Amino acid sequence: MSAAEERDVFRRAQGRTLHAFAAENERHWEAPFYFIQGADPQFGLMKAWADGDCSSGGDEWEQEIRLTEQAVQAINRLDPKPKFFVLCGDLIHGMPGTPWREEQIKDLKRVLKNIDRDIPLSLDEDDSYFNITKPLRQEMMDKFVKAGIKAVFSGHYHRNAGARCKDLDMVVSSAIGCQLGKDAHGLRVVVVTAEKIVHRYYSLNELSDKGVEKDLMDLMMPK
Repeated sequence: MSAAEERDVFRRAQGRTLHAFAAENERHWEAPFYFIQGADPQFGLMKAWADGDCSSGGDEWEQEIRLTEQAVQAINRLDPKPKFFVLCGDLIHGMPGTPWREEQIKDLKRVLKNIDRDIPLSLDEDDSYFNITKPLRQEMMDKFVKAGIKAVFSGHYHRNAGARCKDLDMVVSSAIGCQLGKDAHGLRVVVVTAEKIVHRYYSLNELSDKGVEKDLMDLMMPK
């Protein structure tokens, strides 16, 4: 894979736009679709958390590689394919200056390159820790509500959570990698119709073995 092709695989939203799609084709509602949200593969955290050294630990990440590979394989088997796959939260655990940071980045890219090229991948990473400051949070919530946004999906918390602000759903998905609560390693399936947004969290084993359940797929059938 050339450097240009590699850049094309790892897409970033810029200017409130995901350039995987042509703007002229996305201006008007066409039909229901679904996408996959994953969060926090965070290569290296499982070892660091087990050792009690999250500040400077994380020199092994075989478990995270295996789990992320399972996630990629589960996504690739879905039929019909999701419109896109967005990956939120921490992607690797290695901080700048740690000797294994570049290796973690390389391994993450190697695994994610196996996502079907028909499924655009967008990477999103938080700048803060578990949440942003309250004044900025309120400012952004007000903007979201005013703009008519119905749901915001995030990660970084390493467990499933959620809240509601007026008509806005805040949905936090647990991790592909290290779990800090009682949830299973998993992915979230999000179905978008003209009337509503419906989402469901699946463990990697559930999505690998059974795929997306019929009631969600039926939401995308022509009426």
